[in-house]
Amino acid sequence: MKHLIYLGKTKVWVDGRETSYASGEDLIAIFKQAKDAGKVGEAALVLSNEVSFVTAVRSDKQRLLRPEARRMAAGTVPFVLGDDNFDWRLVKLGEGDFWVQVVAVEPELMVAVLKAIAQSKMKVSWMGPASVLIAKVSEPHETPVLIKWSGVEEFSVLALRGMVDLVSGDSDESVNAYAKARWHLAVNPEQIVLNDKNMDWEGAVEVMKKKGDDAELLGLSAGVRTKDLETLISEGEDLSSAIEDEVEDESPPGETGEPKENPLKKWFLVGVIVMVWVGGIMVVMNMGKQGNAPASRPALKSDSIQSLLPTPIVATTAATPEVRLDGYKVSVLNGSGLAGEAGRVRESLMGMGFVQVDVGNASDNVSLTKISSSAIMPLEVVNMVKDSLVGYSLDSDGVLTAGAEYDLIILVGSTRK
Repeated sequence: MKHLIYLGKTKVWVDGRETSYASGEDLIAIFKQAKDAGKVGEAALVLSNEVSFVTAVRSDKQRLLRPEARRMAAGTVPFVLGDDNFDWRLVKLGEGDFWVQVVAVEPELMVAVLKAIAQSKMKVSWMGPASVLIAKVSEPHETPVLIKWSGVEEFSVLALRGMVDLVSGDSDESVNAYAKARWHLAVNPEQIVLNDKNMDWEGAVEVMKKKGDDAELLGLSAGVRTKDLETLISEGEDLSSAIEDEVEDESPPGETGEPKENPLKKWFLVGVIVMVWVGGIMVVMNMGKQGNAPASRPALKSDSIQSLLPTPIVATTAATPEVRLDGYKVSVLNGSGLAGEAGRVRESLMGMGFVQVDVGNASDNVSLTKISSSAIMPLEVVNMVKDSLVGYSLDSDGVLTAGAEYDLIILVGSTRK
């Protein structure tokens, strides 16, 4: 690797040179300029914490197929997971202790990045989150470590043997509390301080590239479908729908090969075309009664940075309003008698979009899990939290008094469904 591109939400650093961007078109121009100037023919693309999502999910299986891993991760990632904006690897931490390391990027942003790569004809040797590379310093450690990163952005990475468990901008106190509950630690995790001066980006990328097997090569696809993308771009196709397409192939763990074509597909399509032709005639005859057909999904816009953010999913029966969860303060208390239960619930809540989530132990153990909310907490949010507590037997809802420190308190009980 001779060059490194570090991508943030509104800024990009090409070999340390900072440039601001506000749209997908700006990103294309930056990549083209770097390529056309003859300075950057091949580069590693490192994604900042702002634009990437990294988490770890416990697995009860020793072997997984890619669709299975994606389904497991879908509940923890706050946007649509397609085949091109998601990657994973299976991690064994101990005997029978398996975890799925997940990395993902918002679909629309992934489209903008792949489009910039395709149109600039730049070769990207590796693309993935900065936290994955930073976490490599934890590989020799037998217990979790808290890596304090300070560069063009600042965040903390809780990692164990190279696996990223949590990437957070919260205070050390909050992350330490999470680490102790999650990993049953008696003391705070060891801290390692890293910055641009003592971080070997090139070495970390080279190690990732040499792993070989995609189940171990944790990085997002950056060139596998470049030719396909160039064709789609030239034909004006909707790239976002291509990214979000759910391809349920049965390839080996981590394999990103294209699914085999079904030999019956062509004949099926012929039948569909005939049916559509006949149906079209009937639709035209009944247009006055039925009204206009719904408009197709618009192509990716690139006139503002908002076009790079995911579009809220709309239900088929009624529109689902966008709910901001980062403003609510939540407390999760472990009353189950089982170590780590509050930490697991906290992980699920943060995957939904909650940011201010504290964990602790209840004064007494309880059987049923109880959710208590303040008057300002919308019912739809309470119901979302209930739906996320899969497997827990729930007690009747509680009400918090006015002026309570938290907007939502979850008391985790021992009884499971």
